[in-house]
Parts: sequence; structure tokens; C-alpha cells
Amino acid sequence: MAGKYAPLSRYLVKQKVDGVTLAFSDIEKIIDAKLPRSAFIRNEWWDNGKVEGRHSYGWLGAGFISTNLNLKIQEVTFTKK
Repeated sequence: MAGKYAPLSRYLVKQKVDGVTLAFSDIEKIIDAKLPRSAFIRNEWWDNGKVEGRHSYGWLGAGFISTNLNLKIQEVTFTKK
């Protein structure tokens, strides 16, 4: 996977657990970039839709889905499929 969210994919592939919870700030450190505003205010940004080139490939490509999203505390869990 190439692109902005490739580092997230590589990070998740290295995880030896079935799920990992990350603060949005942790994700920004992993990808070395800011998440877009929509990631902070829209549940839909974290959908597991398989659209080529979409940011969700950052976790879907690693074999994870996003779960347990909490916009209030800015945290999301990625769970192995």
C-alpha cells in the first residue's frame, strides 16, 4: 500500500494482538501527518468501506476493521478481521 496511510497499515501488520486502540494523536504520529477535520467530527470517516485509494485501506489492507470509535475522546480500536 502506498500513500498517506501506508505507515498505519505497516504499524497494524506488526501488531501481535487481535485489537489495538489508538488515540487520534497516536495515528497522526504514526502517519507523520494531521488527520483531516472530518476524522474528528464524522463517524463515517472511520467506515470500513473498500473504496480503492480511500484512507480506510490503511487498516483494511492490514487485515483490521475499525471498531469502538469514540469521537468525544478521539480514539478508535482496530480489530483483526
